[in-house]
Amino acid sequence: MKKFNLWLIFCLTAVSVFAQGNAIIEFKETVYDFGTFSESEGFVSHTFTFTNKGNAPLVVNDVKPSCGCTSPEWTMNPVAPGKSGTIKVTYNASGRPYQFEKTITVKSNSKDGNVILTIKGIVQAKTAKTTDSYPYSIGKLKLKNINLPFYDVSNKGSKTDVIDVYNDGAEPLLVRFDRVPSHLSLSITPQPIPPLTKATIQVVYKGSAIKDWGVRIDDIFVLLNNEKRIASDKKLTISANLFEDFSAWTPQQREQAPVLELSAFSLDFGTIKSGEKKMESFSLTNKGKSTLHIRKISSPAPFVSAKADRMSVAPGKSVQVTVTLQPTRLRTALNERLTIITNDPVRSTTVVKLTGSI
Repeated sequence: MKKFNLWLIFCLTAVSVFAQGNAIIEFKETVYDFGTFSESEGFVSHTFTFTNKGNAPLVVNDVKPSCGCTSPEWTMNPVAPGKSGTIKVTYNASGRPYQFEKTITVKSNSKDGNVILTIKGIVQAKTAKTTDSYPYSIGKLKLKNINLPFYDVSNKGSKTDVIDVYNDGAEPLLVRFDRVPSHLSLSITPQPIPPLTKATIQVVYKGSAIKDWGVRIDDIFVLLNNEKRIASDKKLTISANLFEDFSAWTPQQREQAPVLELSAFSLDFGTIKSGEKKMESFSLTNKGKSTLHIRKISSPAPFVSAKADRMSVAPGKSVQVTVTLQPTRLRTALNERLTIITNDPVRSTTVVKLTGSI
């Protein structure tokens, strides 16, 4: 019984001492120098090791870097006396070609309070590669862009632009184009492209060779060497806004021109239910002295369609334009537009706003 009492007293004393103990954090090092390294290395890391030199469990509560370019990972579980833990610090050198020095504040229940860690180094700017200027790839063909906007193209003229490309392969590269419409012509120089060599794709947009109006988008597919089948991820997108050129019209022609007038420049469809078909209409009148030709009525929204009673309107006459709305799913309020293109030289392009609520 006496031995038991002595053992109990010893245990209670030990618990009391332990409860009154302190955790003490001690780092093997608090400063680390990465030295000089290239920006191309991207993320660099160093692991700081610490030991609990106290007589109570050590808990690292938080680790705060001084910059968002630095991210820490650390031992989350309590570290018993005499045991060790780690704090891994990662620095993002990408886009930061200069000397740096960053601090990391370690917050814990250590008797000595917070500890400041420091990382530093010198980042050398990475050497630019030729391919860095060509962010798009079609096989070994690198391209500066895959979308070529021609913006405004007259129905009486043409425009020419280029796409710079690069053969990143070790063999000559033969480049061919498929599904090229008649109003576009594409050629490449040199052909084939020697290995590790720059080349140019010349694109000619012939506005006079197409009867279309407004925004038009064409996809041209690229075939390399012996390829025969086109692929959706191997294409160039050519766009243009096709407009009718009235610049050569005489004052007399303008006096006799058609004049567009709309009964409304906006349509409110009210409350729209999912999948519900709704229709609204407005009138289009020719207030001019010659026939008004409606070239095109379109909307960028796939669930909007429009149709006029007739596409030619005599002077003083009107037609009804019916707009049909059939959205399968409308997540937000309707805010679209309807574009009407005519041969009115003053207002060849007119926009009608389409609105509605859900």
